[in-house]
Amino acid sequence: MIKIDIVLAISLYLCSSICLVFVLWMFYNLREGGQVSSDNLSDLQQCPYCTYVFFHGNKNDVLMCPQCQCYIDKRR
Repeated sequence: MIKIDIVLAISLYLCSSICLVFVLWMFYNLREGGQVSSDNLSDLQQCPYCTYVFFHGNKNDVLMCPQCQCYIDKRR
């Protein structure tokens, strides 16, 4: 019979848990596609005041940051 002490049992449990989380993470990323299309990258905007990154869907020249509520001129 194989004897397992408590330290080995805990380390095996933690390793198997971490491996399970990693496998599930990879599965969900591959299922979602894992690709970011270049169409969505053009709608990406960063606020120059609070450096919050957000997607804008409107075609206006003036945007409002959802984080700090500042107006951003998109033409710059």
